[in-house]
Amino acid sequence: MPVNKSIELKEFMVDIDLVSNFSMDFISRLPYQQKIVNQLISEGRIDSYSFSRERGKIWIILRAESLKDAQDIILRFPLKDYFIFSISEITLHQKSLFRYAPITLN
Repeated sequence: MPVNKSIELKEFMVDIDLVSNFSMDFISRLPYQQKIVNQLISEGRIDSYSFSRERGKIWIILRAESLKDAQDIILRFPLKDYFIFSISEITLHQKSLFRYAPITLN
């Protein structure tokens, strides 16, 4: 569902701890996880998604109407059986925008 521009969305930091030993079932769910993440990015719900296999962590900046809405989105993930998570509302989130390299005249 695309983001409704008339609804004020809040930003949340989702901190996920994976509790899997990366079993075959876990690995088989990764393509489906990525498909949902890509869909949520295209809908404007996910601003950033980072995965660290070495640390067994996922960090997400998520846009949602409420904490409950954010939880519902995370619980749609195919990997939900393999993680525990916490969600915090973000007061301030700064990020760099795409920048062009400075133009130099030769």
